[in-house]
Amino acid sequence: MFCPNCGLQIQDGTKFCPSCGTPIAPISAEPQTEPTPQPTPEPKPEPKPEPKPEPKVEPKPEPKVEPEKEEPLEEYAAPNSLEKTLAVEAYLGILVLAPLFGAKQSRFDRFHTNQGLILFALSFALSILVFFNAVILAAITFKTGFFFNAIRVIFILLNGLYSIAGCGVTALCVIGIINALKGKMKKLPIIGKFKILKEK
Repeated sequence: MFCPNCGLQIQDGTKFCPSCGTPIAPISAEPQTEPTPQPTPEPKPEPKPEPKPEPKVEPKPEPKVEPEKEEPLEEYAAPNSLEKTLAVEAYLGILVLAPLFGAKQSRFDRFHTNQGLILFALSFALSILVFFNAVILAAITFKTGFFFNAIRVIFILLNGLYSIAGCGVTALCVIGIINALKGKMKKLPIIGKFKILKEK
């Protein structure tokens, strides 16, 4: 070490300089270091709460309505002779009233009575149409004579159409009678899908 005043080299631990007498301050072996200030941590911003999604309301499924299963109508469990007789009468015009009121508990007879009522209503309507057509045609003939004209031709054609329709109704009645005699509950063409009476 050296004297700070005169610069004389002196031994370590000497308190005064031997040349100029300047007091020598003791030098610590390890220099004191000032503590470095630690940076204060910045406060972290609090996370904003995320908005909760609104629960989705799913529409309730509509209940499926299954169509009623219809029982096969081809065969009937052994109808007796009385039931067959009443079923045949259902296709014989006004005699349809017999099974209508006399066989209310028989499913076989009510099935054929339903078809017989439809055929009876059709034949009755055709009879009225034929009657009025004949009356109008007779009036035209009486007024104009037997001369050929368009009006007479129209009513003659209508009379022919009514006759064809009547033949169709008669054919359906025959088919219904055959099915009734065989003990079958078979729907007739065209009219079989219509129901007037409820089956029991």
